[in-house]
Amino acid sequence: MRAKGEGLLRICNCGLIDRRTLLRGAGATALAMLAFPAVGHAFKIRAGTFCGLSKDRKLPAMTGLAASEKADQVVAEICGIVGLPANFRVLAIDDPKANAFASIQDGERLVVYSEPFMELIADRQNRDWSGMAVFAHEIGHHLCGHTLDNVGSRPPRELEADHFAGFIVGRLGGDLDDATRVFARMGAGSATHPPSAERVAAASAGWRKATGKAGEDRLNVLTHNLKDGNYVRVVVEFSGRDRRWTEVQHGQTFAVFEELKRKGRSVFLFDEGRSIWVRLDVDGSGRFATGFWARGDRQKATPPWTPLDPVAWR
Repeated sequence: MRAKGEGLLRICNCGLIDRRTLLRGAGATALAMLAFPAVGHAFKIRAGTFCGLSKDRKLPAMTGLAASEKADQVVAEICGIVGLPANFRVLAIDDPKANAFASIQDGERLVVYSEPFMELIADRQNRDWSGMAVFAHEIGHHLCGHTLDNVGSRPPRELEADHFAGFIVGRLGGDLDDATRVFARMGAGSATHPPSAERVAAASAGWRKATGKAGEDRLNVLTHNLKDGNYVRVVVEFSGRDRRWTEVQHGQTFAVFEELKRKGRSVFLFDEGRSIWVRLDVDGSGRFATGFWARGDRQKATPPWTPLDPVAWR
C-alpha cells in the first residue's frame, strides 16, 4: 500500500538480470565496456516500484541525465523499423540495480537505462546487440501499452516485449544469438518475470518473424495450454507460404491450415479436417498477433469467435 506523500509510481522494468548473476553466467572478462555517456540537463525521476528479477523493489527518487547521442540514435533506429516517431525521452542514471525501465511521468514517455548495467552487458562485437535488445524491450513496453494501466510487469507482458526486441534485432541485421543472448542469462524467473527458456522462445519467434524468407508470412501468438491442471505459457508460430499455413508449438508441427481470405489486418485460416477456422489479427509493430478460432464449414465461420488464449493476460 502506498504511504501518504510517497507519490510512488509503478514502472515496467526489464528485470533482465542482476549484476552478480550476469557475472557468474558470462564472466567479467567476456564483457566489454560500452560508452553511453550522459550529457545535458537533469530530469527528476520520481520514486516508484519496479519489478526486479524475482520481486518488486522500491526505487528512490533519482536524477536522470539526457542520454548520449548514440543512445538517442539507437531509439530512433528502433522506432524507424516499425514506422513510428521516436517520441521518447531517453534518460541515463547511475544505478546498476535499476537496469532499464519504461515509464510515463507527467504524460511523458520515458526510457531509462543504467550506465553501469549497459556497460556490464556490452558484447565484444562491432555492434552492441544486447544493448539494442534492452532498448527495444523497453520501447516495446510503451508500444504494446504496458505502461498505461499502472499494473507493472507480468510474465506475458515481458514475453511480448521480448518478442518485439527479437523482431527489432532481426530487422537490423543481428543473428538469432544476437537476439536471444541477453534473455538466455535470466534464470528461473519469478511471479512477475518468466524463466529464461520462455524469454528466449519469445525473442526467437520475433527474430524469425523479422527474418522470414521472401514470400513467407509469419505471425506469432502467445497462448496458454492446459497441462496437469495448470495453464502453461507457449509461443505459437504460424508460418504461411502460397496460402498454406503451419502452426508450430514447442518446435513441433501442431496443425496445417489453408488461407481462405484476408480482411483488413486479419488473416483467416481453415482446417478442413477439423472444420475449424482461425483468425489472426495482425499488429504491424512486431508484437504478438491476437488469435481466435470458430467452428464452421468452408463457406463461413460460425460465431462466436473464441480467443486462442484462454487467459486474459494483457
